[in-house]
Amino acid sequence: MKKPAVKTTAYLLCALGIVYSVLYYLSYLPFNTPLKNTAPLESKITGINLVPEFQKFVLFTQGCKVPKYDPFDKTILEYYKNISGDIECSGKRYLNIVNNKVILDNTQVQKDFKGKKFVCTYRSILRNPKNDTSRADNKFEYSKEKLLKFGEDLPSEFVKAFCRTNSTVVYEEFLASTPLKPQVEERCEKSSSKRLTKTPLNIIVVGIDSISKLNFERHFKRTAEFVRNNLKMFEFHGYMKVADNTFPNLTPMLTGHFIKHYYTSKNKDRYFDDLDFIWKNFSVIGYRTLLAEDAPDMATYNYVKNGFQFPPTDYFFRPLTIAIEDTPWHKRSKVDCLQAKPEIKVLFDYLRSFLSAMESRPYFAFTWAARLTHGKLNKAGLADKPAFELLSDIKNMGLLNKSMLIFMSDHGIRFGGIRKTYIGKVEERMPFLFISFPPWFLQTYPKVAQNLELNQFRLTTPFDIHETFVDLYQMMSNDYSYNPTPYGISLFKKISVERNCNSAFILPHWCVCHDYHKIPSKDESSRKVANILLEAVNNITQPYRDSCAELKLSSIIDVRVSKPIKEMLTYSELERAGDEKSVVFDDSIGSHLEYQVTLQAKPGGAEFESTLQYIKDTFKLADISRINKYGNQGDCINDSEMRKYCFCLKSGNVTLPS
Repeated sequence: MKKPAVKTTAYLLCALGIVYSVLYYLSYLPFNTPLKNTAPLESKITGINLVPEFQKFVLFTQGCKVPKYDPFDKTILEYYKNISGDIECSGKRYLNIVNNKVILDNTQVQKDFKGKKFVCTYRSILRNPKNDTSRADNKFEYSKEKLLKFGEDLPSEFVKAFCRTNSTVVYEEFLASTPLKPQVEERCEKSSSKRLTKTPLNIIVVGIDSISKLNFERHFKRTAEFVRNNLKMFEFHGYMKVADNTFPNLTPMLTGHFIKHYYTSKNKDRYFDDLDFIWKNFSVIGYRTLLAEDAPDMATYNYVKNGFQFPPTDYFFRPLTIAIEDTPWHKRSKVDCLQAKPEIKVLFDYLRSFLSAMESRPYFAFTWAARLTHGKLNKAGLADKPAFELLSDIKNMGLLNKSMLIFMSDHGIRFGGIRKTYIGKVEERMPFLFISFPPWFLQTYPKVAQNLELNQFRLTTPFDIHETFVDLYQMMSNDYSYNPTPYGISLFKKISVERNCNSAFILPHWCVCHDYHKIPSKDESSRKVANILLEAVNNITQPYRDSCAELKLSSIIDVRVSKPIKEMLTYSELERAGDEKSVVFDDSIGSHLEYQVTLQAKPGGAEFESTLQYIKDTFKLADISRINKYGNQGDCINDSEMRKYCFCLKSGNVTLPS
């Protein structure tokens, strides 16, 4: 008689185990995946609907919910234009570099010059040969002119070539190569003994400036399909920036620190050589390093800054770009071109050359394309084909099986009409991020693979990429002496569903985990917060009052108010353990409001935006952004940071933004 009871108990325990497993599994489903047959659950306390439509969110966790916005929403369609295809450049190209060798297009030469003798010479481009300590990153000289031999290795890393017929220069071209450097190879061979792993993982970063996750959907159709369906890259849907522009967003990724750790108003003339760049750690264990950006005037550590006194990496693209910028023909080239070649392709070809030259040698390569897309919403479409071709080549070269590949941006469009829309504000804070690892790596570390899969649907930041670099470095070296910074969580580790902007060190001004509600500009609270913001701007320029006008309120463009994540503030418990959808809420909501205000000031038409926290009858102001171009309105003062707040009193020759 006891056996059936035991059997029944076993069945019951088995059933309970199955139920628990299902609930556990469901709790880890991607939160933007719709579930079938999910009837609304009523809260016992508040009576609110606890089961949202998951498909309407790109991120849905306890700590952060981000709505899924239509990339072609009617509120932004007036700013969108479909631009795609090839970048059309004029001119012809007679010289190319293949495997670091100079190749002459003899067919084109014979066609254009009809049997004339075609002789080329070159001058090497030398970075700061006099070791000048003032703005060394902007100094270069040319060597003496020498004969350029076709079919042989390019004599220097960067050269300017001159080709003549009948002693007349008929063609000029800049050429770049990535030869193995004896001093670098000697260092790496000695250092490789510190690297314990037999299969070091390369790191390749391909960045394109100012591309939000939504603008990636609009313009990178071919690349998007390729990275998702062919490369099977991890896509981080909750990736948010932590600061305003490129410099303060890439620095956390590369060093693990906010820029204030290194760079303040008291040391703005500093160089950046001593920053804790993560590539330095990899260099110590035998990695070759590369830093390449295509727009020297807006380079991450050079825009209104001093840059580097010495080359920061083994391979450094800047000397070539500085020389190119210095030539008249650069100004004559079509927009987005360097004579006959798209500028972004010049940059990507440099990376291709490096990847090919390194072969089986380990490396850390960081490449950033800025000129084509910086501040240009629809030029993103012209970056689709070059990006697709580069990623295709990386795959075809077999590099995905021995590299961590990161394809990313730093932020969305920060200026222009779309930036004044609510969706524009949201997407400006959410750049795209894709990362891939070799299959063997994921099989070797199954927990890492599981966490990467999960973290695609968690709130993530540039600090997390840095901590992932640190983890990878430790795997490669078995060196655990690196002091971690407190701001990030490695993507190899499970990121909590409770993570919110505060715990991720994202200031309210940049946090997208809000559901803002628009309030009328005529509302008393709108005018109050607008005046507080304007007063703060005037306080900033007060020390320059002899030069800068005191601004007045011209108009209130937009005010939105919200309580920080209602679900986070009112969370009490899970009604059913392990079921993230059975949340029980209570009504203990604190008096905490946040206003996001955008206004226009006069004179000058400056447009400012900030977030104001209202806690216990006190307003607290976050960072202030200038969201329209300001030309040279503030040129009467030397402080580059202050210029965006200043309208010069003597503005007769000031160029106002369009």
